[in-house]
Amino acid sequence: MKRCMVVVCLVALAVFARAEESDSSIIANFVSGFSELYQKAYSSRILPTDSVEASVMCELSVRADSLRVGSAVVLVLECDRRPDVEPPILVANGQSIRLRSNSSSTVYSNGEKSSCYRYFYPLRLETDGHYEFWCKDLSFGGIAYDQGMVILDIPPSGYTVNSCFEPPSSPTSRVWIVLGVVAFCVVAEWLLFRLCFHKEGDEPLADFVLRTRHLPLTTSWGMTHYALPSLMAFVAFCMLLFNLFSLIYGWGVLLPIWALCIPLLLALLLFRVQRNRLDFEEVPTDLSVEEIGTLFIELAEEHEWTIDHLGHDCIVAHTNPSMWSPTWGEQIFVVYDSGRVWLNSVNNLDRRSSIVSFGYTRRNVRWVVEAILGREQQIGRKSV
Repeated sequence: MKRCMVVVCLVALAVFARAEESDSSIIANFVSGFSELYQKAYSSRILPTDSVEASVMCELSVRADSLRVGSAVVLVLECDRRPDVEPPILVANGQSIRLRSNSSSTVYSNGEKSSCYRYFYPLRLETDGHYEFWCKDLSFGGIAYDQGMVILDIPPSGYTVNSCFEPPSSPTSRVWIVLGVVAFCVVAEWLLFRLCFHKEGDEPLADFVLRTRHLPLTTSWGMTHYALPSLMAFVAFCMLLFNLFSLIYGWGVLLPIWALCIPLLLALLLFRVQRNRLDFEEVPTDLSVEEIGTLFIELAEEHEWTIDHLGHDCIVAHTNPSMWSPTWGEQIFVVYDSGRVWLNSVNNLDRRSSIVSFGYTRRNVRWVVEAILGREQQIGRKSV
């Protein structure tokens, strides 16, 4: 159920991001490292109206990895001189496009100076058909440069500029890709838990606790106990794969890095919290195994606990919460050792996952400790 909710959320996020992605994010993706995927689809030299002895090198290009309805493209104006009026006005089918970013660079080589001025205009192709892009009122040193236009004809099916990758042919293909990614993540998660916990799950509980001071988990218990951290990691991994496929197939959407870091950091934090809850607490005692067993039976009757195992190695029990309890119940573990016992209580690993216990696990351990201390005092008074 949780995985299904994650899939629905990711699909909704993708649809929302595709519909609402701002032009600034498009240009940010282009400028910050994805320019190799935004190849020149078309370009045109911008020439002066009248012939001059030394014209300015000026080029208008359309950068994109694919050209189809919904594709994000970047119009780039590159000149070796600064225009008279900044920012230059770029027109698409009669409508002006707002400048989102610009850059300039100067290189000195062999005593000669060369400059490059770039202006970036992001645009999303909302429909198919005919597109015309040109510069309006562009001039250098009082000389008008208006001879040059980039013309695009986008067919309904679109086409790919970056021929290294072939995009899905239909939205159904994208759905299958997303479902395949989710299925891969779920299987990979199960295999990871199986690899991490199958050995300690086969070892006797008491032996493992005495050796590690840590509660052993089976694969099922591990998936329950670490459900929320793994869910956060699952979200981060799906978002990363979404960005990868978006780059490969030209979906035009890139989730920002900070959005990927948030679930990953939450996963690490929650993993540490859940890991610490598996540690056992040492309680020194002079009571024998039989005395502790009898004491625990009395304690279970008092608090309506169910004893799952009562042996000479350990005791395992679980609580039976009421309908209105804020938790799914807890498990209590008592492991015998020489001159001491090891105690722990965690949220019931045979039930649903819960990240909070509302203090019930600490309360269970406190009850056991108080019962042991109380019984030791009774035995001490009788022996006097």
